[in-house]
Amino acid sequence: ELVNLKTFDDKSNITITAQLFQEFVDQGYKFVIGGHTSRANLAGEFFDANKVLNIMCCTGPDSYYTKNPRKYLFGIHRSSLDYPKAFLSQMNLRSKQNVAIIFNVNNGFTVS
Repeated sequence: ELVNLKTFDDKSNITITAQLFQEFVDQGYKFVIGGHTSRANLAGEFFDANKVLNIMCCTGPDSYYTKNPRKYLFGIHRSSLDYPKAFLSQMNLRSKQNVAIIFNVNNGFTVS
């Protein structure tokens, strides 16, 4: 039997995101892939409370791993504080001086 996969766009709107989360629970979804990392804390709190497995990607802030560990989270594999260390270390070993980092100041996942 094939997986019945449905996709949803939250239009980067936190109100729509929260509404979709509630709809997923109301409709009996037990697995949710995403959303984007800026909503990971919201997703973690919501889906953990509702026992829905949430599959995320990318990195996250240390607080995501140490504050209220999630039972229903899968996929966020590394702190964003650790993520660039190996790369920056290699650049330092090679005496590279011009390295840029881009982040979103309003997003705890990239600002850390």
